[in-house]
Amino acid sequence: MKNEELINGLKEIATGLHNQTFNRQIQIEILKAKGFLKLAEKNSNHLKEESEYLQQTIKHIINLDGNCNFNGEIKIKVFENPIDLLKNEYEISKNGLILLKELINKAKEEFMVYDFLVEYYKDEQEDLNWTKTQLELIKTIGEENWIINQI
Repeated sequence: MKNEELINGLKEIATGLHNQTFNRQIQIEILKAKGFLKLAEKNSNHLKEESEYLQQTIKHIINLDGNCNFNGEIKIKVFENPIDLLKNEYEISKNGLILLKELINKAKEEFMVYDFLVEYYKDEQEDLNWTKTQLELIKTIGEENWIINQI
């Protein structure tokens, strides 16, 4: 018997990851053009991780006998100011962790999916912690000093 709730949750994750990878590709070029090379590199590494999680999510949907017809919208959201980017990343991670936690509870009988979701949750928690640290650093040293450190 298909676990439609779990499949639909995985589809929601896949749609979000698709949007994030698409947006991140654009964002990386904006960061490079503005000279924020450290932040561009961090985002490039994050893009690779997100792409891998997207592939794994799709594999789990297929293994659960779900179809890969997605109804989500493509949302393009990029930022000229890297601090606005961080604030947005923080919200995405925070909301993503809520969804992942719900799905982890639904996947307890699907061991492969469960292990994948727990791994992804840990990675998202690390991303949230890094972003939170950067936002706190900005408050401490000021926006201009933080921006200089990203060049």
